[in-house]
Amino acid sequence: MSVLSKKWRCLWKYYQNLVFVRETMFSSGNNSIQNRGKFIRNVNSVLRQLRSTTLKKFVVRFRLRKPQTHHVDRWVSFAAMSKARCVIFDFSPGSSGDDIDSRCIFPPHHFSGSSGSPVRSLHLMFLCLMPLPDFHGFTNLKKLKLDSVLIPGHLYIVRCTLHGLQASQPLVRLRYLHVQECSGMEKVQLQAPNLATFKFHNRPMAVVLNGCLNISEATIVALVSSYDCFDYALTQLPSGIPHVQKHNIEFTMETKIFRNHDHTGGIHRLAYLLELAPILEQLELHRPHNRLKVLNMTGVYGYKSLLDLALYIARNATALQRMVIDPMAKRSSFLLELKSTGV
Repeated sequence: MSVLSKKWRCLWKYYQNLVFVRETMFSSGNNSIQNRGKFIRNVNSVLRQLRSTTLKKFVVRFRLRKPQTHHVDRWVSFAAMSKARCVIFDFSPGSSGDDIDSRCIFPPHHFSGSSGSPVRSLHLMFLCLMPLPDFHGFTNLKKLKLDSVLIPGHLYIVRCTLHGLQASQPLVRLRYLHVQECSGMEKVQLQAPNLATFKFHNRPMAVVLNGCLNISEATIVALVSSYDCFDYALTQLPSGIPHVQKHNIEFTMETKIFRNHDHTGGIHRLAYLLELAPILEQLELHRPHNRLKVLNMTGVYGYKSLLDLALYIARNATALQRMVIDPMAKRSSFLLELKSTGV
């Protein structure tokens, strides 16, 4: 191009799409070990001469391995500083296969920043993903593809706009999963046989953790919703993680007491929880009642769960002045009547 015009000599230095693959780096050859050094030198040579401030696409597709990790680290840093929106690192071994422990390490911390990461599409193949504790996630991510990616133990999905989180293969090394404030996410479906801890701080969505036989604790913190989440938190969500031994759940619940032909609401649904969980060993409800003054329960006859609920209220209602528990049903439309002032 510089033969035709000197003004065109440096135009390529501002190109917005960088695609480093065998076809663009070599006139002939393959992904053999002998060509790795040449491939790396060619990529580094191009990056040193570039003057582009913003990239649309940054692609590296070649058979690189763990000894080349420091080069990969530098390329990821370049993609992050150039605000690349589409990032692809594909180090697939091909038909010959390769040792999983020889994978390059992908450093996502380069994309951390106060304004968030501009990456909208991320495709990683045959490498190891090891985020640091202070990594805040890909806040603008729209598309994520992980193919033969090793995730050693922990996976945080925080403030991402992914529509769903799914894996086609079992994540055998995943032991900790945390999903938080992903407003656009509709489903989490993973196979993680060694998953031990699951933390979920999000709006209600479908959660299916298949084969998680070793999961011991699930923390469902502050479901982000303006409507009643009782049924979701205590029926739908636990059905997707049936092997959990301990649930820590905080959710929004309608406390008004009403009853009609097809719906029953209010805090007395907690009594139904006790009826439906006969093998429950420990139940803790942390909700102080500082204004409740009168408790009137009628039709309480043979329902131990209602008595347990009354005992809980008696222990937590610090302003309680009067409690009435009557086996005779006084009203046909109400099971439990709570009165307080200043509410």
